[in-house]
Amino acid sequence: MSIYNADQNFTISRGLMFNLLLTYVGITVYLAFAWSLLKQWLFFLMDDREMSRKQHFLSGIILVLITIFWPIVVPFAYIELLKFHRKHNKEIDLLKN
Repeated sequence: MSIYNADQNFTISRGLMFNLLLTYVGITVYLAFAWSLLKQWLFFLMDDREMSRKQHFLSGIILVLITIFWPIVVPFAYIELLKFHRKHNKEIDLLKN
């Protein structure tokens, strides 16, 4: 499985091509989700008028870190949301009706 054949033409094996394709697809999906989450979280940050400038600055830093590490943060946030829903299920049902 050499990268060069006898004629010194560049050839790529199917396995390497598949790995590159998966890598590019993974990077694209990661960046698409990161961009989408950043837009949503930035909207909520800018919409809050009660925070001071220092709180906005610190929240912006946290927002950047959360956007970078979204594959770790989002599942934990979803678990917290499920816990909240289970705990307050009766009140939520009353508000729905």
